[in-house]
Amino acid sequence: MRSGDILLTIVGTIGKVALVPPQLAGANITQSSARVKADTRIVSNNCLAWALRSTVLRRQFDAFRLGTGVPRLNIEHVRSLMIPVAPLVEQDVVLVEVEAKMSVVDVEENAIEAALKQAARLRQSILKRAFEGRLVPQDPTDEPADRLLERIRAEKARRGQDRTDPKVAKRIIGG
Repeated sequence: MRSGDILLTIVGTIGKVALVPPQLAGANITQSSARVKADTRIVSNNCLAWALRSTVLRRQFDAFRLGTGVPRLNIEHVRSLMIPVAPLVEQDVVLVEVEAKMSVVDVEENAIEAALKQAARLRQSILKRAFEGRLVPQDPTDEPADRLLERIRAEKARRGQDRTDPKVAKRIIGG
């Protein structure tokens, strides 16, 4: 493969797209990927790569998809894809716009990831403070937790005794 070629996954996770970087020029690919070469008289590699990532093409991948356990596309399916292409003179403008929007998406994704990590840390902090009894100010007149638990156990044990007491059973049955 050559630098700038487009790789498309066609087995397992279908539709992932990558441009071959210069340092991988001459490398081989596996049967789970297809090398897609753009006809540069019609479309640039970058525009074709973005088109392959589009919803329009994903629908076509779904229509051609074979198998359920390990989904796949055949090379003939890839060759028969109907790819919407802007005129060459407009492709650079479209590319600049797409890449600008995608950089905003990347920034937003990073912000969301950071916020999710912070939320997980805050959750752990809240749980830790709750288990330490430091979540809310303590009232000195409150019964200590160990005494409360002992009282609850004693009450449960007493209720259990009541159920086995024949007098209680008789009252329940006899009305």
